Formats: sequence, C-alpha cells, structure tokens
Amino acid sequence: HLSELFSHSDLLQTLYKREAFLRTDGEDLRKQFLAHIESLGLLDYKCFSNSYPDIDIIYHVIIVPTRARATGISSITTANP
Repeated sequence: HLSELFSHSDLLQTLYKREAFLRTDGEDLRKQFLAHIESLGLLDYKCFSNSYPDIDIIYHVIIVPTRARATGISSITTANP
C-alpha cells in the first residue's frame, strides 16, 4: 500500500503538508520516515497530514519523581508517555 502511495507524487502533494517528509524527492527518505513513525507506536496525524483535520489523539503523561528532598517536594521529575 505504501509503495503505491509513494509512486504518486501528485497524491502526496494533495494529501500531505509541504513540510512532511513524505513529500521529499527521495523514496528512501520517505520509507525511513515512515519506519520511524511506525516504530513510535502512535501517529500524530495533525503534524503532517491534511486528511485528518479534526482527529483528536489523547496522550497520557505519567510524572515519576526520581528524587525526594528533605522537604518532601520532588525537585527532579521525568515525564513518560
């Protein structure tokens, strides 16, 4: 399916924003970009596609304190999706 999409540059220009890597001239760059995006486990379609203008993706953020001070307030935290 993706190979078929990549072979139609006019369709890529219609469906994807100018700054999207899918519109680059190099087919290898497009495939590398998609492999990276797919490895993330979720896609933020708003960032590169004109096809899903009203989609909402919910992100869950967990804040994990890594070190507590004597005051009981954590000064260093990390956010993990």
